Amino acid sequence: MDILGTLQKLSMESGFAAFFVTDGGWKNLIMIIIAFVLLYLGIVKKFEPLLLCGIAFGCLLTNLSYFIGMGENALYHPEL
Repeated sequence: MDILGTLQKLSMESGFAAFFVTDGGWKNLIMIIIAFVLLYLGIVKKFEPLLLCGIAFGCLLTNLSYFIGMGENALYHPEL
């Protein structure tokens, strides 16, 4: 069994690899980091939690949809 080949295949098929392989993936990574900062400010520091937590969850849902296998048009469906 080729463990190194298996690990390489796993890393290339994971959603984390899409941050670096796809065009503009680094932009989604930056927005996810910003969302975590907003969550930190809202939950831990209690700085406008109702506002910041809602914004952060929306930001996470928008930027994570491509990486969890929903595809490019996950939030837009032409038939709706």
